[in-house]
Amino acid sequence: KLIPKDRWEFLWLTGFPLFEWSETEKRWVSAQHPFTGIIEEDLDKLESAPWELRSKGYDLVLNGVELGSGSIRIHRQDVQARVFRALGLSD
Repeated sequence: KLIPKDRWEFLWLTGFPLFEWSETEKRWVSAQHPFTGIIEEDLDKLESAPWELRSKGYDLVLNGVELGSGSIRIHRQDVQARVFRALGLSD
């Protein structure tokens, strides 16, 4: 037992991958959806190392149970266009 039954232990999970490799499509696809924000310090890797990008997605967990999840969206048109191009979508 990792958490005693008499305790409430909350956890924020962050830093999820932005992209994942699709074996069937042989390309990078969005791990959540194509509007999820990117950690700013990772932006320079968008075209060169998409597997290293971390998203602004999050989960809130209580004693091992997911209570909620979400993400901060992309708010810049230039970044959104770059993500669409990386996914092979038109911008």
